Amino acid sequence: NYISYRKVRNIVFIKGTATTADTLGTLPAGYRPSSNHVFLSAGNGTYYAKARVTNAGVIAILGATGTTTTNYELETSYPVS
Repeated sequence: NYISYRKVRNIVFIKGTATTADTLGTLPAGYRPSSNHVFLSAGNGTYYAKARVTNAGVIAILGATGTTTTNYELETSYPVS
C-alpha cells in the first residue's frame, strides 16, 4: 500500500494504491475532514472499492469487489477549515 497526501490552501488531496481492505494510515491534524469523507476507488478490470477518510484522519478501504491481489487506485480531495 502507498498513500500520499498534500494540502493546498484549504483543500487536502490524497492519492495512492492499495491491495487490501484495511486501514491504510492516519492523517495528522489539519488534514482531516470535518465529517467522514467516502469515495469510490477503481481497481483492476471491473473491480472497485469503497474507501473512507474519517474525521479522526483514518484512511481505510471499507469493502472491495476484487481479490487480495487487486490493486485499487485511490484519488480524492476535500476541503478543510
